[in-house]
Amino acid sequence: VLEIQHLLGEKMQRRTIYAHRFTNLTGENLTNDSLFEDHCGNLLYDLISLSVKKYSKVRLSEALITHHYTCTCIKELWVLLIHLLDHRNKASLTESFWNWLNKILKKVFEKNNGTDSVSAFESIPCKDPLSFSWWIITHLASLYHIDRNGYTDEKKPVDSNWPYVEDLLKQSVNNRAGILEEQLRMHLQ
Repeated sequence: VLEIQHLLGEKMQRRTIYAHRFTNLTGENLTNDSLFEDHCGNLLYDLISLSVKKYSKVRLSEALITHHYTCTCIKELWVLLIHLLDHRNKASLTESFWNWLNKILKKVFEKNNGTDSVSAFESIPCKDPLSFSWWIITHLASLYHIDRNGYTDEKKPVDSNWPYVEDLLKQSVNNRAGILEEQLRMHLQ
């Protein structure tokens, strides 16, 4: 659905491509871009939720060798989403894959820190969001080495996600955070 919306949006720029008007739950009309963003956000929430379920079964000592996807089809979906969002980012100045991911992971932190501003739909229950964020970012960065045809190219550069990683690093070394030594070892590896 995302790819079809993207292709129609590219071919018919600045025109509404849907025969019917779409509205969200608040009654606002959805544009081509906002409908794409809604579908993309929902897909990312679902993929992250699947990853959280997988992470809940992983020991910290095995976190770096255990991937965040349950099967290769989920891995391929992550790769396709990375390529699609980064392509849209370069072509039309929309948000990159890392920006989308960071936004959702920050919402996980807000919910787990007791902030009430996140709806139940947007929250993803995670007992250790800091370690989970390190885990998923590490594994998603490795997916950047997979090209559009599914081949691995270790020389392909990974797009930068440094601002968010820097924030995670600050949280990891913060003495007041109450992080266990085993967690800190995993974060810094």
